[in-house]
Amino acid sequence: MGIRQVLDKLLQQFPQVPATTVHAVVDDVHSHMTGRIRDFVPVLVERRSRDVLRSMVGESYAA
Repeated sequence: MGIRQVLDKLLQQFPQVPATTVHAVVDDVHSHMTGRIRDFVPVLVERRSRDVLRSMVGESYAA
């Protein structure tokens, strides 16, 4: 799975969060992981991005 697939998956899982925010979260998380073990980067980006987006939704994040 690549970063594009992660982004698509998170966009579907968090329809209440603006797409630009989901993109920004994924880009930010990904930028912190580049250069490390590349095979696991998409999985790690997905997990961390999901955590960030869940916290936004949990805090009554308004779209």
